[in-house]
Amino acid sequence: MASYFDAEAAIITRLKATVSEFKDVIGTAGIISDDPSTYCPLAQVSHEGFSALNNDRGEKTLIKQRWQIAIVVASPDDKDGALSRAEAGPLIIKVIQALAGWKPGAGYSAMALEQSRGDLYTSAGIAIYPMTFTTNVTI
Repeated sequence: MASYFDAEAAIITRLKATVSEFKDVIGTAGIISDDPSTYCPLAQVSHEGFSALNNDRGEKTLIKQRWQIAIVVASPDDKDGALSRAEAGPLIIKVIQALAGWKPGAGYSAMALEQSRGDLYTSAGIAIYPMTFTTNVTI
């Protein structure tokens, strides 16, 4: 494996290729403008930490990486969140279909969907729907 963070680029590439409705798919360091209409809907991929699953007497370590995929939609004047949920719902399904069971590269296990944090609705008219996927990698 070339880099611990190779999965990020692979996930971004996979989502760009399989979910055409996203205006962009960015990584942790991606830049978002002040105007949600210019970038929404968007997916942002970020590393959410890891767990060491085992250490075979110092020879190899199995790492469980957690990756958050945040689906971001514009929701101006969406008082009850119904409009943003209607837009995000199909995107959530497409992200699950694109990533669940898919391997981000050699040395990685298939990605698995796990429990995620709740939705976030901001005063700036943005709704964020985070999803957490995990993959195991031996280093």
